[in-house]
Amino acid sequence: MAEPNTARGEIKLDVGDRSYVVAPTFRALSVLEERTGLGVIELWSKIEKLSITTTAQVLYCAITNGGEKNKPSYDDVCNTVANYGVTALAPEAAKFLGISVGGLFNASEDDVDEKDSGGKAVNPKSED
Repeated sequence: MAEPNTARGEIKLDVGDRSYVVAPTFRALSVLEERTGLGVIELWSKIEKLSITTTAQVLYCAITNGGEKNKPSYDDVCNTVANYGVTALAPEAAKFLGISVGGLFNASEDDVDEKDSGGKAVNPKSED
């Protein structure tokens, strides 16, 4: 599996026994909003109370519309969430929502050359 390019907003999601490289694309976010009836900011504000269904929807939209080539079915994602538990997989959904609302603000220290006083990436490192 390719490593995520954080300069492009890509992240790795660990969902069950699989890992996916995804990015918060417009398509992924708009499908997520359509499926849940909630805006991304509203979903983020409810992150500590994500239901099993919403967790599955966030992960499914991230994986199937966020640039991943190996797309599982919605039933596969639901079964994974049911088998591994919402407590184990909600943090992965939170990771995707966090990068969606915060962009590079949530990038790790190793992914940027410098940050402004608020902690936001000023100069993302480029991939060579």
